[in-house]
Amino acid sequence: MEVQYPILRTYTVFCIDQVEAVIAKLVKQPFTRQAQMITWMPTVDPGAYDPPCLQSLWYRLLDNGDAWYLNCNVRFRSNDAWGASFMNLFGLTHFNRTLV
Repeated sequence: MEVQYPILRTYTVFCIDQVEAVIAKLVKQPFTRQAQMITWMPTVDPGAYDPPCLQSLWYRLLDNGDAWYLNCNVRFRSNDAWGASFMNLFGLTHFNRTLV
């Protein structure tokens, strides 16, 4: 089993590219609520000293009448408000731009 971070695009025992799966799900069903990615690996992370803080990303396409918006809900296990918040927001913004 290969373990690398970020694991959203890493092929592991689950053999799935989560980014491509989310994009395909949203293309096929724009109103789906099933477009999710997770970073938690139940076979590795429960015993890890420092498991990923970012736990999941949930995407929806919202129709505003004249435009579509990509909505992303993010769940963190832990977030260092002073030391990591800015970089987490920057990283998620950059990641979501590549997703669009």
